[in-house]
Amino acid sequence: MTETTQTSMLASRRVYQRMIPLIIMSAISVWLIVDYFLPVDPVTKKNAIAPVSQNLLAINSTVMLMTQLFGTLTLLLWRARNAIRRVGNKKNVFSSIMFMGWYIFYLLLGFVDPSKLNNGTTYTLFFQASVGVLSTSAAGVKFLHHTFWTFRLFASVATYESATLFIVWLIVFLRNMSLGVLVLPQLAFFGDWIEVYAFAAASRALLLSTAVGACIIAARAIVFKEPGLIDMEMV
Repeated sequence: MTETTQTSMLASRRVYQRMIPLIIMSAISVWLIVDYFLPVDPVTKKNAIAPVSQNLLAINSTVMLMTQLFGTLTLLLWRARNAIRRVGNKKNVFSSIMFMGWYIFYLLLGFVDPSKLNNGTTYTLFFQASVGVLSTSAAGVKFLHHTFWTFRLFASVATYESATLFIVWLIVFLRNMSLGVLVLPQLAFFGDWIEVYAFAAASRALLLSTAVGACIIAARAIVFKEPGLIDMEMV
């Protein structure tokens, strides 16, 4: 197959692989933005296009659930094939066998009490005794690991920026520890101020800049000016 033929095939897939999803996403985004700024009726507490917006959000939830279901089935198929065919290295095969074993165990355990499924007493007991204990242990190890590496990261503070980051991190870290607030009560005020004002302002600024960038990309996609992955591969 020549390079010209491959380029033509990529170009032929351009519309349904990139432009159609981008246009649909952009049109829905524009609709929801307009819905946000439209005046609301004081009686119904809704604007004129609210019913359509609710249907769009419901469709979005349905598509998202179907995507999650597809991802779960793909994961199960991949793990089952590894466990049955013994493909890949021994570590991968062992991991797949353990995964499928626990999956089947909890699947059957959920049907012990069909009326409650995963909310049943037996299921909850086994879940807390296995997954709950392992998750808590992993969280403790992660806490120690992150703390250790953060101290190592700031061990050689050489600039005003790194010193400021270290001081802010240390204040918030100690504020979230009961012992830290008990020993130094002032940490509660400074830690809360950082989280409520400084961190919240930075997070909202980041979210706003990301939203503006997404709107720009959506507008460019509607007018066919936004290069996609396929176009970049063809360059």
